[in-house]
Amino acid sequence: MIALILITDAKLKTLPVTLANLMMVMQYKTDFGALYAGIVMSIIPVIIVYLIFQKQLMSGTTSGAIKG
Repeated sequence: MIALILITDAKLKTLPVTLANLMMVMQYKTDFGALYAGIVMSIIPVIIVYLIFQKQLMSGTTSGAIKG
């Protein structure tokens, strides 16, 4: 929410800030197709990084659970 208020230049805004701004601009009618497309575009890189580093993430989380 702070980034939505503090970033005024359109070139510096990130995708989540732009999506939040899109919701504020369309007060009475929301284009859910464009909104959901933006949400999917913001989630895809996270899923790709998770799939690439899945083995390292799992080994890191389970190594702290073993006592001794």
